[in-house]
Amino acid sequence: MGPICTAATKNSLQWIKPLKQAQVLVLQMEIPFSVSLPAAQYARQRGVRVLLDPAPATEIAPEDYAYFDIVAPNQTEAEYYTGQVVVDEDSARRVAAVLMERGVGTAIIKMGELGVYFESDRIRGFVPPFAVEAVDTTAAGDAFHGALAVALAEGRDLAAAVRFGAAAGALAVTPARGAGCDADPGGGGDSTGGELSRTRGVLWAKDAVI
Repeated sequence: MGPICTAATKNSLQWIKPLKQAQVLVLQMEIPFSVSLPAAQYARQRGVRVLLDPAPATEIAPEDYAYFDIVAPNQTEAEYYTGQVVVDEDSARRVAAVLMERGVGTAIIKMGELGVYFESDRIRGFVPPFAVEAVDTTAAGDAFHGALAVALAEGRDLAAAVRFGAAAGALAVTPARGAGCDADPGGGGDSTGGELSRTRGVLWAKDAVI
């Protein structure tokens, strides 16, 4: 698995060196968009996949969506960016269509306890919600995006990567951050907790480029 680069600094020069070795760049809107956009452009020129967590919701010019390979809003953000209220898989599909029309390669719509919808020009799908005891949803989105980025960097296909991200997000809201939940709704017998424990090399920082 190659490095994951998370750009979260106001110094636009600090992300250049890490990007030279990265496979996935994770961005979010707490970073000034004036930093994120050139980082995305630089990454795309070098074949680095760019994942945008568009939170907190902040205006994005229509022409700028094309610089992001993956955009993954939650329900609130999806409504902000597209005007579409997300209440189920069908409404999530409509949001994905709008984002892809703007040039996004892959749209992932996070719906919390309703599951996750994803779509690209080659595949679309839905990950049903994991049955967990949610006690604190803080950082569930961060867990989702971090695990998604890891899975993509490992070479997993989109469906498997989204499922892995959804499992991480589910684990993040449980007691002791993952204890005591069944995170395999497909019934395949693999413990997602075990899968997460085998994943190494994730460096996630909101205040520095790693």
